[in-house]
Amino acid sequence: MSSKLVHNLNLFNKLRSEHPVFIYKGYQAKTNQGFLSVEYKYQIPELVEFSSPLKIEISNEIDDTERLLTEINPILFCIGLADLISYWKVTCSPTIKIETDSINSRQVSFWKELFFQGLSEFRYVNGIEATKDEFVDFELGQGHTSLPAKKLEGNLIPIGGGKDSLTTLSLLSQDSTLSNACFILNPRKACVESVKLFGYEDRAISAYRTIDSKLIELNTQGYLNGHTPFSALLGFISCLAAYLNDKRYIVLSNESSAEEENSAGVNHQYSKSCSYENLFKEYLSTFLSSELEYFSLLRPLNELQIVKHFVKNREAISIFQSCNVGSKTDSWCTNCPKCLFVYIMLGPFIEKTELLKLFKRDLLDDSSLTEIFDGLCGLTEVKPLECVGTRAEIQSALKHTIENTSTLPVLLRRFKDSPLFAQAPDISLILKEKGSSELVPEHFKAILAKEGLL
Repeated sequence: MSSKLVHNLNLFNKLRSEHPVFIYKGYQAKTNQGFLSVEYKYQIPELVEFSSPLKIEISNEIDDTERLLTEINPILFCIGLADLISYWKVTCSPTIKIETDSINSRQVSFWKELFFQGLSEFRYVNGIEATKDEFVDFELGQGHTSLPAKKLEGNLIPIGGGKDSLTTLSLLSQDSTLSNACFILNPRKACVESVKLFGYEDRAISAYRTIDSKLIELNTQGYLNGHTPFSALLGFISCLAAYLNDKRYIVLSNESSAEEENSAGVNHQYSKSCSYENLFKEYLSTFLSSELEYFSLLRPLNELQIVKHFVKNREAISIFQSCNVGSKTDSWCTNCPKCLFVYIMLGPFIEKTELLKLFKRDLLDDSSLTEIFDGLCGLTEVKPLECVGTRAEIQSALKHTIENTSTLPVLLRRFKDSPLFAQAPDISLILKEKGSSELVPEHFKAILAKEGLL
């Protein structure tokens, strides 16, 4: 173990000893001018109190605000539990004390799994050694109640501004019988443009979440920091948005590739994985609502299949944006794993001139990206800790590009000269793969089948 990891492990143990309890104190909710506003309160005794606000649009008229807030209390409580992961991780206090509502022994197994697996990357980069039961415990109570039953119909489509949610929008927009609405958390240009492209401007529900600046201050002071399962929080908030706006299906855009680990026991995309989707669906139907249905339309598809369908819409290519580094400016930084991955995946399906127009330079001719490239294609053991496809998908895309390129840039030459080139699967085989569709409702399977995707 490196000296940095040893330091972080020692810090983990020290902070847990000094701060044995993290408190979920509660939340206050109100409605005003078409919005529901919620402010969550957390505390690490003798260190800090956090305030975490969430604001979400409501398109329906509200007749009785007090009754509505009582009805949605179960999902508000769960959003707070998912949200607190970002704050809890600064000290990893061994016990979480809940002063609002409660969870019981049946519910706690879901939360322990989410904390442990959802923070697998966080544990990995910080050298944390703990079992699932050691990692976190909860003070238990009677358990929270369910949402009242009501008539729900139609789809809520979370939009992130990337190729995946644009593909889902494209597929669902082709069926005129569907009642679709879009959901955007913290809207940015790529998300707004995605909605506009398919004419959903008047059917877009926005939400806004802000991180308490005190969390940033603690991070700069050297407290524990790292990746959290943001998609799990987004899932709970999406369920609230769907319930408030009378939508039945929360239609995600997570693909089969999210299953592959970045390293042994570490999956950056755990909260996008099929295993998590199964857990969440069970929790949702058992403890919150049997009317709401949560699934990923793209689950049967791999990255190459998605990209092949995505590029059919030429306008979509010019507006999508997936780079986390450049997300605030809606730009491609061209120096991160996500940029290089997207560049590689687009290569077999669009002209190089179009690639260069999008990224402004040839990323495969940049030797400074060698370390990232090696991790992506499998020349080194650990895949970059980002939302990227499988090594087999990347290898097949590289192989196809090499076979159709006369003068190879530096990184393509590097791959061709490696043993992986001969072993790489042909892209035609990857494009013919049939993923599992067991989590996709029948009507939506028919949509995929009509497009030859199932």
